Amino acid sequence: MKLQHEFFLQAVADSQYLTDGICEDSMALFLRVLKQDEGLLTEGPLQNIQKEIKDKTPTTLTQFAKIINSVLTALEFQSSFAFSACYLIEDRIYLVTAGLGGIFITQNNKVARLIMGEQNASGRPKPDELLILGAYDTTFKDAQTSSLNLIGEEFDEKMTNLYSLHDIGGFVVSHLMQDVPTTAVAQVRPDEDNKNVPNEEEILSTTTGSTKKRKITLIASVVIILILFWSVVFGYQRRQRQEILSVLKQTEPQIESKIQDAEEELEFDPHAAKSLASEAELLFEPIWQKAQKNNLTEEKDVKQIHERIEATISKISNVGNKKPEEFYDLTLLSKNVNITRLMPTDDDSIGFLDTEHKKIYQVAIEKKSVKTFSPKKLTDKSLAVIDKNRLFFTTSDGIFMDDYTNNKKIANHEEWGNVVDFITFNGNLYLLDIQKDEIYKYLVVDASTFSNKNSYFKTGQSVDLKNATSFAVDGAFYIGFSDGKVLKYISGIKQDFTLKSPRELKVSKVLTNINTDNLYVFDQKQGVVFVFSKEGEYKKEIVSRYLKDATNMALIKGDKIIFQASSKIYILK
Repeated sequence: MKLQHEFFLQAVADSQYLTDGICEDSMALFLRVLKQDEGLLTEGPLQNIQKEIKDKTPTTLTQFAKIINSVLTALEFQSSFAFSACYLIEDRIYLVTAGLGGIFITQNNKVARLIMGEQNASGRPKPDELLILGAYDTTFKDAQTSSLNLIGEEFDEKMTNLYSLHDIGGFVVSHLMQDVPTTAVAQVRPDEDNKNVPNEEEILSTTTGSTKKRKITLIASVVIILILFWSVVFGYQRRQRQEILSVLKQTEPQIESKIQDAEEELEFDPHAAKSLASEAELLFEPIWQKAQKNNLTEEKDVKQIHERIEATISKISNVGNKKPEEFYDLTLLSKNVNITRLMPTDDDSIGFLDTEHKKIYQVAIEKKSVKTFSPKKLTDKSLAVIDKNRLFFTTSDGIFMDDYTNNKKIANHEEWGNVVDFITFNGNLYLLDIQKDEIYKYLVVDASTFSNKNSYFKTGQSVDLKNATSFAVDGAFYIGFSDGKVLKYISGIKQDFTLKSPRELKVSKVLTNINTDNLYVFDQKQGVVFVFSKEGEYKKEIVSRYLKDATNMALIKGDKIIFQASSKIYILK
């Protein structure tokens, strides 16, 4: 099977759009932009996607979508755009749309929209179907469907006439081509042997004669009527069964394909797996409803597909419902404990900050033994870190250090704005100030002395931090923002860095350290921890319904994420 394309590039005077397309035997790419984004087309985004696909040869829908997203997210569109793509591998086709993109299909001389916006889909197409890639708001009238089958100049001329008054930019029509073997046609001849069929006179003669014969005839008539009735009933059921099984046979490859894709994606992208399973369920739903109506839910083939879909959905649900390992019950510290911050340390312990009761607890990970700090200067807005058994915490006066014996002020407040995060690295201290758009650094001089406040950013490298939520360090600094963006800095200089996320996210917390190759991005609203490489490549997701209740989170040694939900501390490995 291969694709054959017709690309309608519309030429309308004073059109607001610019359109580009690439058509090959195994793929089609379509991009429409407004004129203010003309410069982006000169960068050859479709050619870049085409090259990436050929270099990486994706074999799954997610891999195909990732390649497209990695190119599109790097483009800085000034306004709306429409993107659509299809990719054929053997007998399976992958579909992706973005922005205002839409993909349509022709079936039974009608055009139906398959996907639109930020959506993906996959399935096994039929040779007689047409795929149309364009903008989702493009309209196709049923009377025009046959015109979509035209090729060459006939196609261009017809489409130009049809859309002469509509500024749509254009679209691509992809024909699914396959060699169709010649099939023999069976001829059915009427049965000429009618010797055993009674004629009309014989039938009528049974209604005459004696009373005894009439009684026998009446009984026989009743029997015949009952036989005919049951024949009709069973015949109807037989036809319904055949119809259901016939539709199932046609639909089963698509359903099975989506289930297989869902199972492949489960470990890496549970959200995508859930969408694929839902698509399989949607395909099967009309068959299942008809089976229920005709008492055919126990039919072997129907039952097997139903159980297969249910098992897949259950497996996906269990991923999110599995309870993480419980690490610590905070009520063991105090019945009224109120933890506002988790603090990883450089040894095998974790710190808990309770500003309400002016307490900081350091709990050993293995033995669960507890050390307690009681700094009197703690306030309800204090932030704290633990480094080499020394506690550092912020107050309205500055930064204080507590080493269990002494409580010493090591830095003045120096007109901070709104400090939302506090970390330590290589003995140095760093504060994230979202009001002053600064990361302050205090360099270690000796065990109890630090430099004055300095800006981490090199000249001209600072950015607007008003939506920053947290930051993390492994030598490089990663700053997370509520709109889903993460910025990367090395030695105070901004790096070329973008998170290649499979979907939109909001950064509640960004986590990493020198002991991991991963960058973790927590989205509390979705209840998901996204796992990326430190170059921004998407790896997988960690999903748990308990994460939606997480109020604090930290990363400890061995790629273990700990988080607080209510009065319990849990570990995600």
